[in-house]
Amino acid sequence: MAQYDRDTSKELLTEQYILTKEMVWPDPKAPLGKIDVSAWEQTKEMMLAQKLIPKPVEVVTILKTGSAP
Repeated sequence: MAQYDRDTSKELLTEQYILTKEMVWPDPKAPLGKIDVSAWEQTKEMMLAQKLIPKPVEVVTILKTGSAP
């Protein structure tokens, strides 16, 4: 990454890499890309409470099909 971002120190790039890896793959024992349905349900509830979505959605259906009804 340092070859593409010469303005950022290698130390900071390393720190950013470590933090990003933890967000993308928080549990190395779980397969990469595993979907946490309960986390998506929690996100849905927060979005409803903040009126970012007008009505509840079927999270499991959307995760399986890749699109909202």
